Formats: sequence, structure tokens, C-alpha cells
Amino acid sequence: MEDLPPIITFDFEIQDVRLVHKAMTVLKERWAGGDPREQEHIDVLKNAFYRAILEYTYQEVDHDVQDE
Repeated sequence: MEDLPPIITFDFEIQDVRLVHKAMTVLKERWAGGDPREQEHIDVLKNAFYRAILEYTYQEVDHDVQDE
């Protein structure tokens, strides 16, 4: 059986999620080069945080509509 890397879980507030997404965006824009897998991983992280923002936005809009 292969050893899997440890999994670390964080609890973020939405403003933290937005900040990390922004940081990943800037990091990708200013990426100086190197291992292309690193750039791919930056994209994966950026997209994951963007999905979280979209999900949060959808939940908020859906919640507001249900309250009407």
C-alpha cells in the first residue's frame, strides 16, 4: 500500500476564502516559472477556492429568495 500524504482541513470564513483565491490569482499572474506541475497545482487551488466562493454566493442568494 502506498503512503498517502496527510490531509489537513481548515475552516475559513468567506472573506478568508476570497483572500486566498485572490492570492492564488496574483501568484499565477506573477509566476516566475519552474516546475509546470507547480503552476498546475496553483490552478487547482485557485479553482477550488473559486468554487467555494460560487457555492457560498449561491447559498446566500438561495437563502435570500427563500426568506421572501
